Amino acid sequence: MNIFSYKKWIAIVSLVAFCLLALTIFFLALQPGEQSDNLSKTISAFFTGIDRSHEKLDTDIEKVDLERITLLAKKAAYCVDDKLTLTVDASPANYTEGFNFSSSDESLAKVSDKGVVTFLAAGTVTITVTGKKGKVANDISFDIYSSLTQIDDLDKTQFALEIPDELPANDCKAVTVTYKGKPISLKFQLVSENEYVLSTRGSYVLTKAQGQCGLLFKVGDEVVLTKQMTVTDVTLEEPVVAAVLINDKKIPDGKATFYLGHNYNVGFDLENDADAVKSYIMNATANNLKPTYLNSSSQLMLTANSCGENTVTVYSRTALDEPIASFTVTIVPPPAVVESIVTPEKGFLCGYDYEITMDVNDKNSLIGYEFTVYGKDFTLSADNKVRFNAAGEYKVVFTSSYYPTDVFEFTLIVIDEKAETAFRKRVGHFGLFALLGVFGVLSFCYFIKKLPNKAIITSIAGALVAIISEVFQLPLFTDARGFSVVDMLIDSAGYIVGGSLVILTLLIFYKVISRRRSSSPTEE
Repeated sequence: MNIFSYKKWIAIVSLVAFCLLALTIFFLALQPGEQSDNLSKTISAFFTGIDRSHEKLDTDIEKVDLERITLLAKKAAYCVDDKLTLTVDASPANYTEGFNFSSSDESLAKVSDKGVVTFLAAGTVTITVTGKKGKVANDISFDIYSSLTQIDDLDKTQFALEIPDELPANDCKAVTVTYKGKPISLKFQLVSENEYVLSTRGSYVLTKAQGQCGLLFKVGDEVVLTKQMTVTDVTLEEPVVAAVLINDKKIPDGKATFYLGHNYNVGFDLENDADAVKSYIMNATANNLKPTYLNSSSQLMLTANSCGENTVTVYSRTALDEPIASFTVTIVPPPAVVESIVTPEKGFLCGYDYEITMDVNDKNSLIGYEFTVYGKDFTLSADNKVRFNAAGEYKVVFTSSYYPTDVFEFTLIVIDEKAETAFRKRVGHFGLFALLGVFGVLSFCYFIKKLPNKAIITSIAGALVAIISEVFQLPLFTDARGFSVVDMLIDSAGYIVGGSLVILTLLIFYKVISRRRSSSPTEE
């Protein structure tokens, strides 16, 4: 014997389905905007015959992890408005993923993504460099002073010249000016009291013959201090270069390849290392290499600024007429370490112009790359922007003029935003609530006996689901969503239509059954 009739079973199942569907709607409403849009696009693409599982926006490239990083600067103190290009010494040498720079106080100093520091105000600031993955880092601190071109209000006793008191003859040393014990960038003049013993060249001292000499430190016309120097009876030889070293490795045949935007240390294997003067100066035939001198010019650094070839000639600072070494540098972009293709926030949509580019850690590696688009309907403008005219699957292939074997392929899924929005409104709002209305009528109208109460409670249940689902999209509950009265009206319309269809279907059903019963003969 059946305890429940089939009508009660339908009502119970419908009530359970109503609750489950309402929970599903609430869950979808709580999803962040990006995930909600992505789900909507995926469902829309499926029903329009586009398989988003083919979409490939990233590529697998073997990456070398950064092991060590050191941040170097020539001085530890600078004046306001000074600029400095930091030197990054990293290992292994084939690390190409680039670095991130940051300032502890951007009101004091700002730093560009290339490591160029601009000092803005007096104070102390720390510049930090990290690898792209953030696991390896190093920092350096700077003291920033106000302009020191006028020194009347400064304590002259706080100035000092950092240079050895004794030097051999035929030597060249850079003079570092310190204020309160810290190196500082300052426009100054060095003057020798005895040009026979030593002479000055900018911020350098050149020793000539044995003897003693006073070295005057002047700012403008005022002598700030005098340092006594002694030139010993030892005379250094001019360096004889056996090999040029780039990052401590010998370069073959006098030719080296540099990566654009990277720094390289230049050194020398000297035949007379013990007796030679070690102070160098570099000349380059083109402007794509920037030289930097460290440690009194005994350590050289080259920064690759643009692609091309360059001949570098090296001289001893004590003899600028005869070069001691020469080598050729070819500058190319670093190999591309590709993470993905740069994707717009809303994905690729029809009717918009896009700059198609790859997402790489070192922007210099993008130089020399060109792309080709394959697909059914797109337009390529004169400025190399792509407009997709139809939804569907497109392929983008990147090739490099510098690295012919490096080919990167990506599959893009282009969505018709208008069609996707209409689909979301029809299915995600109207369709789900129409189904909810079906379950609401089948359940509430059975369990509630009085006709007015049936209509009121069924309507309130649907309205509450619509309102709550929109409230859940407020910033209090989720990201990148919002309360929409229009969506709530669409939800309500779907609920009413779904419930009305059920009522209409039931009325027709019972009317047909009633006619059949009235037309059939009755049994006595």
